[in-house]
Formats: sequence, C-alpha cells, structure tokens
Amino acid sequence: MKLTKSLSVSLYAAIALGLSLLAIVLRTLNFFFFFDTELNYDAQGAILPLITNWLLILSVLFFGIASIVMFRKKIELPERVPSVAGRVGAALVALALLYCAVVDLFEGAPLYALFCIGGALYFVLLAFGQGAPLLRILSSLCATIRLLLMMTSVYFDWLIPLNAPDKLIFELACTFGMLFLVCDLRAIVDKPKSLLYGFSLATATLLCGTASIPSLITVFSMAPTSGIPTAHRLVLAALFVYAVLSLFDMVRSLLPAVQKTAEQSVPVEETTLHEENVDADQ
Repeated sequence: MKLTKSLSVSLYAAIALGLSLLAIVLRTLNFFFFFDTELNYDAQGAILPLITNWLLILSVLFFGIASIVMFRKKIELPERVPSVAGRVGAALVALALLYCAVVDLFEGAPLYALFCIGGALYFVLLAFGQGAPLLRILSSLCATIRLLLMMTSVYFDWLIPLNAPDKLIFELACTFGMLFLVCDLRAIVDKPKSLLYGFSLATATLLCGTASIPSLITVFSMAPTSGIPTAHRLVLAALFVYAVLSLFDMVRSLLPAVQKTAEQSVPVEETTLHEENVDADQ
C-alpha cells in the first residue's frame, strides 16, 4: 500500500514538473516571437500564446481534481522535513528576498524592505533547521505579505494593462505562492493538510516558474518583455526552485524506507514517555 502511495505521488510530482517546464518553454517562445512591447500584449492571431494560456488553465484544473482524488482520503502526507536540497532552495529564496529588500530601499520603500527581511528570516530559519514555531509563523507571515504587496504593486501599475496576459500570470503566481507558503509552514510546524499542500505545491511550481523564468531569460538576453520589476521575478524564480525541490521532498517522504525509519522512531518515544510516567508514579 505504501508503494502505491509513493508511485501515485511520484507520478503527480512528475506531471507537475513536466507541465511547468513545458509552460516555461512555451512562454519563453511567446516573449521572443509573439510579444508586443508597446501594448504589453501577445501578438494578435498568434496560436502559441493561446496554447500556453490554455495549458496553464487546464493544468490548474487538473491539479485541483488530482489533489481531491489523491489526497482527500487515500494519501496523507507526514510532517515535512526539508532535505539538504530543500534547505538550499530555502536559502535561494532568502537571498532573492534580501536582494528585493535592497531594491526597495533604493526606491524609497522601507516598509516593503522590512517585510522582505522578515520573509528572508523565515527561509534562513528553514535552511538551518532552527527557530521556534512562533518565530517561523511571524517570519512566514512577512514573506506572505511581501508577495501580496508585489501583487498589488503590479496590479496598480497603469503602464501594464489590467488584462495583459503576463500581468495576469504574475498575479496568479503571487496568489498561489502565498497559498503555498501558508501550507508549507503548516507542513513544517505541524501535520500538513495533504489536499491543500499537494494542490498549492503543484500550482505554485507551475505558475511561479511560468511568471518568472521566461521573463528573466528575455531580460538577460535583451529581448522584449513586460515592465514587471526584475526583483519581483527573481523572488518568484527562487520560490519556483524551492517548490520544485519540495516536490522531491514530498515524494521522498512517502518512500517505504523513509516511512519505515519514521515509524521505528515512534515506539522509542512512546516507551520513553511511558517509563517517565512510571517513575513519576513511583
């Protein structure tokens, strides 16, 4: 039964990663060949942008249905313990947030920078496996608020039309990124809500990658892109890397060998507690 769970989650993670990479490639091609920088829209009549947008919509729907089928009753995820790779991913997000804080200070937004620094603290604590639950909760809240501020600042940027595809994808990436941060914190400090965690992890991987990697590629290659700040893209790109590594951690947590090790540690703790109670009674 455990092997079945492991295979199911592995397939789910592989599909999430595959769809994310496909969307990143298609969106990058959109920027290079079908993007109008003057209007901040994809070229009219182009088929590839339409295919990309429908791929994103159908992928999110698929993740929602698959999460309900897999995680609602059949599979329950254990408490999440990040691997070494996951800790490296957390460190990358911390660095991206610190860079964003520097940019905020130069732009005269110290409050935004404060939330960046607080959010970076959460990922530093995660990278080193330290910190009380309350400190993790407060610092995670800072990271979530910073994503919200990123989303609102781009939303009210009148230079980018409200219904521009790149703007909409960025807004969705921030929304599901916030949901993922909340679910990820719950998975680390307590037992995760498997359905929400599985859904938010897959959608954050898909949308954060699509909203950041293609734009960063075009920025560094001097190709046309939208006016969304590069610092914001870097935060989402780092969050994408962290989400991808979290996918591997999710699969790893359900491997028979890992679960067997976790199960073997439970009786030892229970026996110790029982002995302490006996001693106290005597």
